Amino acid sequence: MVTPDESELLALWECGLDLPAPQRALLLLAATCPQASVDELKALRLGRSNELLVRLRVRLFGTRMNLIAACPQCSAQLEAGLDANDLLAASARAGEDHAVVHGSLTFRPLALGDLIGLPGDPGQAQRLLLARCRDSAPDGGADADVAALAASEMETVARALAAADPQADPSIELKCSGCAHAWNAAFDIGAFLWRELDAWARRILREVHALARAYAWSERDALAVGPTRRQIYLQLSGI
Repeated sequence: MVTPDESELLALWECGLDLPAPQRALLLLAATCPQASVDELKALRLGRSNELLVRLRVRLFGTRMNLIAACPQCSAQLEAGLDANDLLAASARAGEDHAVVHGSLTFRPLALGDLIGLPGDPGQAQRLLLARCRDSAPDGGADADVAALAASEMETVARALAAADPQADPSIELKCSGCAHAWNAAFDIGAFLWRELDAWARRILREVHALARAYAWSERDALAVGPTRRQIYLQLSGI
């Protein structure tokens, strides 16, 4: 993996501002895995792409992740910490990919590219996802049409696909300190990392703006001095 520098990160952030979440993940992975083609990155199973995003997060911001969640029982705001190493360990235990068989249909685990361009309607999105990851029938015969699957059958296949690639949609155990309610909360590393990147980029731009006013530096000048010296210059300028 390649770790983008500050200038490259700012460029990635700017390019991804108007993109949907799957394209943002693809953008970040393309920058950090330059040896892989876009098609190869799209073909990554979701658990593997999530693992790479976790590794990128560690390189950029460290292993400690601070989460804020609302308790589904009492709506209280809960702050929790998560160690990226725990997510990486879970990915290492995930094992090999395996197909899911339902009747005459087989399905491979979902890939990053399967999430691109999905419709907003959840039912339509789920059906399209299953159609995209449909594979050949195990007996070599004709596949049944995914469109003919009942909603209950789609849910069955979806649960089996989640079990086949647990890190595709990881969850964390939380407990409310107020009402003691415990639950598993979904954790989307792509969305989490992008929120952090967005906050970082806007802070860096504010720093660049302040240094430009104080010293007439360009953005390149401000970024070239590095974060430690940049903070010292900001303090010396009284900002």
